[in-house]
Amino acid sequence: PDVVPVELHETKISELTESNRELRALIVEAKDQLTKLNLDNAKLVYQNKALNSASLNERQKAQIVEAVQSANSVEEASMIFETIQNAVGVSHSTICSFCYCGSGYWIQVNSLFTRYVAKLFCDDLCRNSS
Repeated sequence: PDVVPVELHETKISELTESNRELRALIVEAKDQLTKLNLDNAKLVYQNKALNSASLNERQKAQIVEAVQSANSVEEASMIFETIQNAVGVSHSTICSFCYCGSGYWIQVNSLFTRYVAKLFCDDLCRNSS
């Protein structure tokens, strides 16, 4: 039988280890890009839902599009959209019982507290009710 020198095996192991390291880096990069793409697609879905909604006025549509654009995850984009969508049908007195105009803004819709959403809608509602 032929005897293969140990150095040849060590060289091959070293090459395969480096190749493995490079492939793992590519997988991580691909995963990061896929996650970003998934978030961008989710934002587009919720922005399109808002823009195509017959129950929203133009100002509300613009506010939802802006709020959804600030999301940092698919779950956050969904929560922002659903929270604002649910808040649209809530009366002014109900909303303002959960918020105050001043240094902070809070709103409760289906047990979700969202400072940014409340600022968008409560500020506008409090100003218009005066």
